Amino acid sequence: MTPEDNFSVVELAPCIYMCRELHYAQKWNTANCYVVQGTKMDLIIDTGLGLWNFKEFLVQKKLISQNDKPYIAVVTHVHFDHSGGLHQFADSCAIHEEEQEAIETSDNVAACTFIYQTDIEKNPPTPDWQAADYHVRPVKPTRVLRGRESSFDLGDNRIIQVIHTPGHSAGSIVFWDEQTGILFSGDTVCDGPVLDWAPTSSVEDYLQTMDILSSLASKVKRVFPGHDNEFDGNRLKQIADDYLKGAGTCHSCTAKLTKALATMLLRGRNAKGATSCERGCYHACCCSCIFGPAMNHG
Repeated sequence: MTPEDNFSVVELAPCIYMCRELHYAQKWNTANCYVVQGTKMDLIIDTGLGLWNFKEFLVQKKLISQNDKPYIAVVTHVHFDHSGGLHQFADSCAIHEEEQEAIETSDNVAACTFIYQTDIEKNPPTPDWQAADYHVRPVKPTRVLRGRESSFDLGDNRIIQVIHTPGHSAGSIVFWDEQTGILFSGDTVCDGPVLDWAPTSSVEDYLQTMDILSSLASKVKRVFPGHDNEFDGNRLKQIADDYLKGAGTCHSCTAKLTKALATMLLRGRNAKGATSCERGCYHACCCSCIFGPAMNHG
């Protein structure tokens, strides 16, 4: 099987491509990975699970070059469905400083790693592949994004601005292409419910982030999210404003309770030295049925 058998690719706009893994059974949780081509550098946004060779696929499809033009792979956040393939780009990769330690130490709790054997039944990376052995492989970023804002110069005055947008996770970022009016939003905002109850999430952080996105929305023409389909700036404004209006005390308490239960489940699944209670929750409790599928929207 060649790398081209493992990914799809579609051109969304001139020099902007979206790639998706084909053999992850949880289609609703399959990450949208993007390539933004510039005249002097290419930007890869998110890298998928890392089970199949994404870098080789991009080279074969001539979406990036290993010799003619530099590139850098950056993840919108450290969750496994977005950062699992970052190690394939160890020669040029980046992450926000809030999640540098997690990717360097292969912290699968921070990565919210939660994958089942049945998720990769078709075309596993190796014949003896086991979900129980899956983990986000460690990698040392060649660039660490610090503070609220950073940027990438792709050439010809095309500057991709990186905005730190914590909420979904501490190191979540979005990419703003002012020249085209395109926002790459990762999981910070998708066209659906805001996931603010994951073990890495914070309602308090999300409120600040949504305020930033609400202010930006009037300039946004298209939003390319980490999952599902694109939407426009009007929808972005609606999602952000609805969250700001609805995230009161009741919502915050519910999110924190769900986060606590999800965290126990995740630790039981991934953490070394987990307590018997945490292991029991994963193996025997009804939480595994309730939260198992939902935990995968990373």
